[in-house]
Amino acid sequence: MKTKKRSERRHRSRTNESTRELLLSAAIKLFALKGYDGVSIKQLVEEAGVNVSLVSYHFGGKEGLYRACLDEFGQANLATAERLLHPASSCEEFKVRLRVFVDEFFRSYIEEPDLTKIIQRDIDLDNPISEDVFRKRFLKIFEKLVEFFSSAQKKNIIRQDLDPQLSSGVFFGAVVNMIRMEPIARKYFGNSIKDLNYRNNALDHMLKIFFSGLRSTSNE
Repeated sequence: MKTKKRSERRHRSRTNESTRELLLSAAIKLFALKGYDGVSIKQLVEEAGVNVSLVSYHFGGKEGLYRACLDEFGQANLATAERLLHPASSCEEFKVRLRVFVDEFFRSYIEEPDLTKIIQRDIDLDNPISEDVFRKRFLKIFEKLVEFFSSAQKKNIIRQDLDPQLSSGVFFGAVVNMIRMEPIARKYFGNSIKDLNYRNNALDHMLKIFFSGLRSTSNE
């Protein structure tokens, strides 16, 4: 009897996880295509193929589902930043950590283009629904980058006359702009960061140009 009950609990757990993932996948697809206001609960459950009550059960409603899409993406990217942007002990380590961080950022876009589209749209529209997610997740990623630059400055790896926050903003802006410009680069120049060779070449150029301006003269 106990074995049967445990089996039933595991089955319910797997079913709950499955329906939750179905709703998240459907929501990401539809929100990217139509925006938050352009998607109804009815459309979400039809796309997911689940009962309408499950939106409230798992997420408390449409708004909660929208936030969950962004929050899980933000958590994953923040975890990457926390894993990679530890204080560097040398100029070479600084460059390696920065390069891997950007590469992971690009990979995140490649793997989740719809979520990237939603985030970019929300930034442009200053969407109040996602404000708390941006503050808890995406702003923290930028703060980790600022800390990384500040630590390198204290160790004289990068120049002392530069503001770490402004430098991080310039660098992060260049990375984000490459993602935003991806459709244009692909259409008119045949280049895409989805192509490994091009992505590696772009990373090398970006870091070489940027680091030439950051590098402390004592490292020359």
